[in-house]
Amino acid sequence: MAVTITDIKICAAALQLAGAEEITSFEDETREARICASLYPTIKADLLQSHTWRFSIRQEELNRLASTPLFGFSNAYSLPADFLRLIGKSNPTSKHQLFENKVYTDLTPVYASIQYNVDERFFPAYFEKLIILEMAVMLSTSLLEDVDKSRNYATLAKSQMVKARNIDSQNNTASIIPNGAFNLTNVRY
Repeated sequence: MAVTITDIKICAAALQLAGAEEITSFEDETREARICASLYPTIKADLLQSHTWRFSIRQEELNRLASTPLFGFSNAYSLPADFLRLIGKSNPTSKHQLFENKVYTDLTPVYASIQYNVDERFFPAYFEKLIILEMAVMLSTSLLEDVDKSRNYATLAKSQMVKARNIDSQNNTASIIPNGAFNLTNVRY
């Protein structure tokens, strides 16, 4: 039976790696809970935005707003509350700009690929391990003031980032270069 991943379980695992006391809630009356509650949302968002993780991308039609931009564009669309980053839109050559929680563009409608703040239960194992290691880096320094341990976990996190990106990149269809389409190999034949 699979264990449900939660923000608390991730923080507890990172605390365990760092050699600190585990927590059961962000509301625990401990220094560990306060630091985890403070660090975790930022580290999670930073890691999600550091790469176009396939598990954190969805496509949706954006909601057009009644109000229009003051200048430059004819339409405004609201971004979802869990929005992190705009990856692409149905017409990639059309101009757009992000303002606050809106996209300004001349397109209508707007179908977008967005990166969103994924719930932890949808994290693949490679990303769960990465975020645990990144939390352990910060917790080793902030809780224990153990710079050597922090450096060791930073090295492991860097290696895990490479591994995670490689695994994640395999979730797309491989690009196939048709025969004759690559000029460097055409001269050989």
